Amino acid sequence: MNDKDKDMEYNYGNDVDEEEIISKKKKYTKGFYVVFALCLCAIGIAGFYTYSDVTNYMEEVKSPSIITSSEPKNEQAEAKVDGVEKTTQDTQKEEATSAEKEEPVPTESATEPQQETVKVCPVGDNKEIVQEYSGDKLVYFETLKDWRVHKGTDYAVEKGGEIYSMSAGTVTSVFSDDLYGDCVELECENGFTTIYFGVQVNEGTASGTAFGAGDLIGTASGVPCEQNLKSHIHIEVKKDGRYVNPETYLNVDQNS
Repeated sequence: MNDKDKDMEYNYGNDVDEEEIISKKKKYTKGFYVVFALCLCAIGIAGFYTYSDVTNYMEEVKSPSIITSSEPKNEQAEAKVDGVEKTTQDTQKEEATSAEKEEPVPTESATEPQQETVKVCPVGDNKEIVQEYSGDKLVYFETLKDWRVHKGTDYAVEKGGEIYSMSAGTVTSVFSDDLYGDCVELECENGFTTIYFGVQVNEGTASGTAFGAGDLIGTASGVPCEQNLKSHIHIEVKKDGRYVNPETYLNVDQNS
């Protein structure tokens, strides 16, 4: 191979290298711009999100300041409301205290209910007993000619004599019985019931009529089933539906 051929071969090789170099440079340049463009996009997106986050953060920061500024007002308002409520309660307490201090002294009419516990003999000062309460023991009834329990106490009193309420009570029944004559029943305190046999009640007395201890109920009219005995009235007392001794109820010594 002569020198000319060598030069041609050499030159051809150089031409190829330069084209490759130029081609590579173009590729590198395009890649650079692509990467650069992508970087710009990434920076833009990051900037956008950063701006959004900062904006949201600023809004959140501003919101608490608004709430904080309004809280003292609310607290002051609540304090005023509480103050009114407390003042009202204090006023009510003061009024209640003053009312207690200014409570009037009980009059005689106010103390009357305490007198309901007082018990008196139905025939007044005459406490003569014609026949006692027998409880479960049988006694002979001369008028009826038979034996039976005597469920009450007979107090001596002439016909027409005044009969008084043994204790405070309300009339529950006024009736007539073939054996015991005119009768009146009173519902008294603490579950007691008093029944007066052989007593003609005052005019106008009916169920619902109230009597105090010692009030005049009526007059003696006689007891048919015990007419062979001295003139008297027959008194029965029940406690929660069971018969009890009238003398025990009255707490009066029958020998006095």
